[in-house]
Amino acid sequence: MELLEKSKEVLLEKLKMEEEEETEERRYLLAEPYTQIDEKKKEEIKKKAEELKKLNERELLQKLQSLTRDLVSHEQREEKEEHKEEMKDKKTKKKKEK
Repeated sequence: MELLEKSKEVLLEKLKMEEEEETEERRYLLAEPYTQIDEKKKEEIKKKAEELKKLNERELLQKLQSLTRDLVSHEQREEKEEHKEEMKDKKTKKKKEK
């Protein structure tokens, strides 16, 4: 009788364990599509971040080029003005010498 009770307990315990495993498996299977969606979203976010990074790099490069052009043109203007002043100074010196 005691042996029968113990075997019954063991079988019940085994059944409980199998049910728990099935429940865990079901949970995993139910959650799997959501984890796949999360992975897809992560990939999309990564792609968008890369695109934004490239756009930002392009924009920064364009701004840098624009600023460089502005600087060069400003320097050229200054050089022209300096040259004009030098020429004026030379003319005034010549006039003074005469």
